[in-house]
Amino acid sequence: MRYRVPHPIPFAAYLFVSATTVFVGATPAWPNGWTATQPDDTTTRGTQVLVGTPSYHFTVIETSDSYFVTIKDHTDDYIKYATIDETTGRFVPTEFIVGQADPADLPEIQPGLVEDADIVRQKCMENSYCKWHAENNGKAASAAPKGDLKNLLIPVRFAGHEHRGLGIHVLSRELFNDDDLSVNHFFQQNSYGKVSSLTSVLSDEVQLSKTETECADNKSGLSEKLHECYAEALESSGADPSQYDTVSFIHSGYGAEFGDQDEDGTYFDDRIWSHAWEMEMGGVRRLYATFSAYWGTANLRGTRVGVPVHEIAQTLGAPTMYGDGMGYGLGYYDVMASPWGFDGMAWHCASMSAYTKMILEWAEVEEISSNSKKTLFDSTESSKVYKISHGFPNPGLEYLLLENRRPKDYDTGMRGPGIAVYHVDLTANDLAGKPSDGVWPKNHYRVALVQADGRFDLERLEDEGDIGDLFYKDNMFAAGDNTLSDEGAASEEGKSHSGHPNVKSYAGGKEVKSGITISEISDPADEMSFFVEFEDIQEEGGDDSRRSLRRASINEQK
Repeated sequence: MRYRVPHPIPFAAYLFVSATTVFVGATPAWPNGWTATQPDDTTTRGTQVLVGTPSYHFTVIETSDSYFVTIKDHTDDYIKYATIDETTGRFVPTEFIVGQADPADLPEIQPGLVEDADIVRQKCMENSYCKWHAENNGKAASAAPKGDLKNLLIPVRFAGHEHRGLGIHVLSRELFNDDDLSVNHFFQQNSYGKVSSLTSVLSDEVQLSKTETECADNKSGLSEKLHECYAEALESSGADPSQYDTVSFIHSGYGAEFGDQDEDGTYFDDRIWSHAWEMEMGGVRRLYATFSAYWGTANLRGTRVGVPVHEIAQTLGAPTMYGDGMGYGLGYYDVMASPWGFDGMAWHCASMSAYTKMILEWAEVEEISSNSKKTLFDSTESSKVYKISHGFPNPGLEYLLLENRRPKDYDTGMRGPGIAVYHVDLTANDLAGKPSDGVWPKNHYRVALVQADGRFDLERLEDEGDIGDLFYKDNMFAAGDNTLSDEGAASEEGKSHSGHPNVKSYAGGKEVKSGITISEISDPADEMSFFVEFEDIQEEGGDDSRRSLRRASINEQK
């Protein structure tokens, strides 16, 4: 999950913000909320939740039917309720302290505030990281990552953190270089051995002259101030980055993506948000990844595999899969959308999706262009991905990808295994959209999971993966009759939007029939089968031929 947005926030509010805005991000915000302590040792009482991306985010207090925006007032360090300044159009703190004032009794405090889309874009363009990422997402690698790769891992201790033990040698051995549930193992498995190893090589530990707060620059580390700090770290390490495929800085602060104050009282704006970016190294600009050595905001527990994988993958050319607006993108179906994973603990951090593996040239993509029965094996073992572009008006830019996802390895905890169907439209604006929101299908993701229940939960911020998402026989949560076609399913309480899920083209904001039908999807298993038929392809024998194909399939199973 890139965002943890309270469900009661009206989708219309998101739509208003994101209609003309590009949101980009690094590691998404931790999904859980927190109760903060004020300078006078009182608490905010209500649970605060972090909303948005590293470059554009704000905090809210949830209510039963809405939310109130909160903001830290840096003149006195109190967390206060926010309002929108009439002159600048931006969030500013009021005088009312969270935990000491009841916003329901204060007409000055309005629920459900959002900043205008132009203000959000303006803020993004003021942030050099946000601007860079918008222009470079998924364009990092000049060649597909393969073979034996080396990651330079530079341990960085900020001034004032001398009391924090990094435990870096244990992390290097067990988290980065182990043969199971590690950064190395993740890339070996997801590349199907094309990356034969990704070895993280430790440099000497570096003691910085600047504090974490100085390096964070009140921007969660998303400014060139951090580059100054890391330039010092690189020089002090004595390492030559040109000898490595990737460079990572692992630091002594708690990740800003966890929100809250850390155990020393440092607010998340003054900590480093894990990310991938570029900076000058040895006279050339190179990509780097950065992340905390710790999990959470206290107790010096070692970090887990999800966040380092998410960041290092970007330095190898993997795109982030969040979408560009308020939505979950591919959610738990791609570590590049959410590194926390189905179990929420970032050990089983989710595999990469078929699309990301295809981009990195790790998937074996086979085009389906005739009426046929097909079989897909467990995607943790098989690199086979099916692509269907026939039937779409512009098959080079719009198509379907299919893979068989199973609840094992990095997908442990998956609610409902089955065939994952991704609808790819490379011309899309990458904003979350759903039927009945007023702009569908103008707004939709470039890569969207076609959810079997037709609920668009990933777009609606309802959840990041549930039992109704994937296709399999007798899925009681799915809409329709185990068939995916242009017609879609009739509206059913709690299950679907009328006519969804379907396989219509929606490029250019207009739905057009594709003539594709995917039917008779088998039970969830390591080997799954299904039929694909095209309306404009008539096999010799017509319907009799299709029936014969099905009878042959039934006989095979006896």
